[in-house]
Amino acid sequence: MSQRPVTSRRARVGEVCRRVGVLAVLLACGIDQRTPGEAGAAGAATSGAAGAAAVAPAIGVAPAPGGDAAAASALEPVLAPGRLLEPNPASIDFGNVPRGQVASQAVRLRNAGETSVERIEITIGGIHRAGFSADPDNCGSVLAPGRECQVVVSFLPDVEGTWSDASLVVTAAETSQLRIPLAGVGGRPGSLVADVSGAAFGEQEVGIPSDVRAFSITNVGERATGALRVDNPAPEEFSAETDCGPPLLPGASCTLNVRYLATVRGFPVQTLVVTDGMGNEARLGVSGNARARLTIQFAGGGAGRVTSETGLSCTSDCSLLIDTFTPLTATTENGSGSVFTGWSELPGCGPSRRCTALIDTPLTTVVTFAAQTHNLAFISSEAFPADLGGVTPYDAACNRLASEAGINNGAGDAFVAGVSGPGALWERMAPGARGGVRMDGLPLGDTPETFAGVGVAPRHPVVFDEWGAKSTGLVQTGAAEDGSPSDNCLDWTATSAARLAHGNGSRGPGWLGDSTRACSTTASLIYCLGALGTTPLVAAPVAGRRLWVTREPLEVGAQSPDEACSQDLPAGVTRGIAWIGRSGRRALDLLDPTAVYVRPDGAVIGTAEHVRAQDMLTGPWVTSDGAVFTGSELVWTGGAPAELPTLEQTCNDWTDPAAQGVQGGASYQHFGAFGSDNFTTPCAEPARVYCIEG
Repeated sequence: MSQRPVTSRRARVGEVCRRVGVLAVLLACGIDQRTPGEAGAAGAATSGAAGAAAVAPAIGVAPAPGGDAAAASALEPVLAPGRLLEPNPASIDFGNVPRGQVASQAVRLRNAGETSVERIEITIGGIHRAGFSADPDNCGSVLAPGRECQVVVSFLPDVEGTWSDASLVVTAAETSQLRIPLAGVGGRPGSLVADVSGAAFGEQEVGIPSDVRAFSITNVGERATGALRVDNPAPEEFSAETDCGPPLLPGASCTLNVRYLATVRGFPVQTLVVTDGMGNEARLGVSGNARARLTIQFAGGGAGRVTSETGLSCTSDCSLLIDTFTPLTATTENGSGSVFTGWSELPGCGPSRRCTALIDTPLTTVVTFAAQTHNLAFISSEAFPADLGGVTPYDAACNRLASEAGINNGAGDAFVAGVSGPGALWERMAPGARGGVRMDGLPLGDTPETFAGVGVAPRHPVVFDEWGAKSTGLVQTGAAEDGSPSDNCLDWTATSAARLAHGNGSRGPGWLGDSTRACSTTASLIYCLGALGTTPLVAAPVAGRRLWVTREPLEVGAQSPDEACSQDLPAGVTRGIAWIGRSGRRALDLLDPTAVYVRPDGAVIGTAEHVRAQDMLTGPWVTSDGAVFTGSELVWTGGAPAELPTLEQTCNDWTDPAAQGVQGGASYQHFGAFGSDNFTTPCAEPARVYCIEG
């Protein structure tokens, strides 16, 4: 097959230049980049037929035949088979764009051929090309068959008049050159202004929109604007209604009506823009301060007061507006026989007397001040050394802390420290003292025999200080599990060469006597226990879905965890499943998010949310028959309930005694009940299983 002779582009351009004259040489070689005015002046000064044919007309005059167009046709290569570029649109008219402003439109290029178009180049041609620019955007050098890319063309007139002799030029290897005509009019600009630059709507209560404020938008320019619109970046915060729509004539005005909606607490700052999309715009800065109303309702048989740093002080139902973190304090008076037991609906507050509230929308919280009919128990908010010289200083410390919190009796002597020596700590309580509750009102038990000793435990562990703040961990007691004297730094006199028994506030079994440590000068927390109340405490069981510990260890590989639970059911439960993680399924996924879970003895463990947070109201240390377990407390879990375990954490999904798995401790009410995901134990070791009612 014969080949077409190859002629260089430079040679072809030279031939065209020789044919059409000197001025045409400048145009075809891409040198002339005049504005419309300059082009007109040059045309008037040029003589000769060839020169007149090559010069583009002045503003508003159509180009003469020939010239740049003739040169362009001479430069077009022959179309190669299988390559075809299609533009959309085929031409662009930008219309009236005010001088000094910019308007942009996109051109899409589609390869309608059968092979890739390569070495794509995009330029602007024509006498008026100085008023236009092209951004290839996502058009690279190669365009595959059937694919599209986009070129963004902008018109930026710097003089007034018609810009009509320009083209978007697309060239590619062995492909016909595309010329997409471009046109526009450089107009005398309008100028929009607002009567104010900004408006602060001030404080507004969430849920109550502000009044409408009207703002005037005026065209102070010499020419009409384009059609107007309002750009509102936050319509959920500010509504903007307007009659600004049609083009605005010079000196004319329109109105923008703005309302602050105050849908959520915060300090929004936004900018509303009235624009015609061609550079004419008026900007209006708007701001507001939405405060959410917190309504406080009092409940319970006691009396108390709620105060805030903002000046709130109320003893009955009241409310306040909140726009930032707002500390609230619930207080009671010593000797009032009242105790604060908690806030509802305020995350993280619970029974804490000091609560920092931050709400986004209106909320009602119920504050409960209960009648103090039973002995309170708390962990001290202060730590004390182990050598105060006996138990009396610790008793005095507990009463001081209780009085500062407003929970003591009028005489200031209602508490003893939970430390033993030389006798059991119960011996320092009043005869017949009974009925212990923690700061949120949940019961420990009735008499010491029911919550302190081997085989018994508090229904709910002591985990709050005198202010109701969560406080868990080691507590010095100098006592055994039943409260009798144990290692106590030689009756609280030594700081060396002796041992000190500690309890653990996060545990049920072992809350008094968990471990011993060397006596030192390091201070530790203490329990403080109400010692004068004699009202019996009857803890009524709470209805809910049962959660328990199996009485026997699981034999990994010999039975499945579900089989172990189905064979060990509490009274009244017909189906039990293992509450345990597997690869591909979290333990948390087995819980009903709407249910309350209770132990077989009726103590409330909590909801699925308590479990997810690993902060249960009490621990799961009761077996199916309602007894506090004895012996090993270890339980197979697979790790934290909200985490997805692996085969390496689950004894290969509880089938392989030669593998590894994660265990927890059933005596804990926090993360210790589930164990650590990075700590595994051989699966041949015995451990029990948590079960839930199916």
